[in-house]
Amino acid sequence: MSTLRRLPFVLLDVFTSRPLAGSAPGSPTRVRIFTVDEELPFAGHPTLGTATVLRGTSGAPEVVLELGAGQVPVAFEGGDDVVDVRVGGHAVEVGRGELTISI
Repeated sequence: MSTLRRLPFVLLDVFTSRPLAGSAPGSPTRVRIFTVDEELPFAGHPTLGTATVLRGTSGAPEVVLELGAGQVPVAFEGGDDVVDVRVGGHAVEVGRGELTISI
């Protein structure tokens, strides 16, 4: 992983490990976030982006990520254009290129 994250113009990299086969449904996906110099326990944009990609088109109401900072459940509500995301109880509205965080 360290070789991949040292490529030019890459500021943050995210690596995921899906739950093992036979894991309970909804088991967390292990997520590691790196800068060029270090691993971060948490970063907002990579967390939301990773959860959105893992959710895909399944329409799953929640994706649970296991970050260095601990488990982060990301709950999705809404239609195709606007998605309301809750991270640790904080509402995050994502839609049409805008991001609003309500704490």
